[in-house]
Amino acid sequence: MERPILKPPGSPVEQLDTPALVVDLDAMERNVERVHSFFRDRPAKLRPAVHAHKTPAIAHRQLAVEGAAEGVAVVSLSEAEAFAQAGVGDILVTTQIVGASKVSRACALARSIRLTLVADDADAVRALSAGASGAGVVIDALVDVQTHPDRAGLQPADAPVLARVVNAAPGLRFAGVFTAGGPLSEGYTAALRARDEQAVGALVEARRAVETAGLPVRVASYGNSTHDYDVPGAAEGITEVRGGAYALLDANHAPHCPGLEPAAMVLATVNGKPEPGRAVTDCGQKAIGRDAGQPVVLGKGGLTAAANSAEHGLIDAPDGADLDLAAGDQVWLLPFDVSTAFSLHDVVYAVRAGIVEAVWRVGARGAFA
Repeated sequence: MERPILKPPGSPVEQLDTPALVVDLDAMERNVERVHSFFRDRPAKLRPAVHAHKTPAIAHRQLAVEGAAEGVAVVSLSEAEAFAQAGVGDILVTTQIVGASKVSRACALARSIRLTLVADDADAVRALSAGASGAGVVIDALVDVQTHPDRAGLQPADAPVLARVVNAAPGLRFAGVFTAGGPLSEGYTAALRARDEQAVGALVEARRAVETAGLPVRVASYGNSTHDYDVPGAAEGITEVRGGAYALLDANHAPHCPGLEPAAMVLATVNGKPEPGRAVTDCGQKAIGRDAGQPVVLGKGGLTAAANSAEHGLIDAPDGADLDLAAGDQVWLLPFDVSTAFSLHDVVYAVRAGIVEAVWRVGARGAFA
């Protein structure tokens, strides 16, 4: 676990001990306003997928901006517990809950918040029903529909069968349908939009099939949508769109999101310059994560974050040119995946105009179970 030397609000950002995870408040607020404004006058609303940052203080800021849904989405029950403890009262868990221990925890959580769960398996529904009815709680449930071959869920035509099972289950309240779209790794922006248009159509098809079977659908929730939130957001029949990285952006989403700007970065310090075209920083794998891809060096045109070890990173100049960095200089790195970066830090520094305005706990860090 990271154990930072905390700098108090009012400190200049340059005085932070590095590597430090930093959020530019002005940039984050512009991103949130831009995306939420799209949803203000539409039937669909934006449900923040807060596993992207795991930080309750950011979630509350997102929910306070008009255009947001009433609550957030998380990927695990322990994330839901962390955000509920921080005062979020409406939470959707986007992973099916199975096992006696987790069912018991879900039922306990449902006593204090509005909890929505997803399901694609009748046995899981029956186990959840037994737990909820025994605990005297009611949990909303969405039928998980598969709209991408690498995702969970039922085929759209099969959604009514499980919807009937949920609707008849004591302790559960059938709420509607749910899906997660495909990953960003599959193509260029235009290709992703075309793919997602088909996925949205499949979810709407599932909704219609359930309604034709005689069950009302209150919720049709589409996720994985930072890169083209307008596609599901403008589709008739979609009630909420789940987006995670839109508030902060990262190097993975940036090529597909020209209207958004980097707001979450890691500040690193140059430890040395072993050769003219290469610098070594204090930001390694443990501070930024490089599993999915390399970070981007900001504000230093042409420089490349070339490689890393656990504790150190490398920055290379193009074509062997002399690198204009020296020991003690600071550099800003944009994580490739913002969710991974937040998983590696206990705190994030909220900065405005170069001054620390707040120090926020990454409250759901490590909340995997």
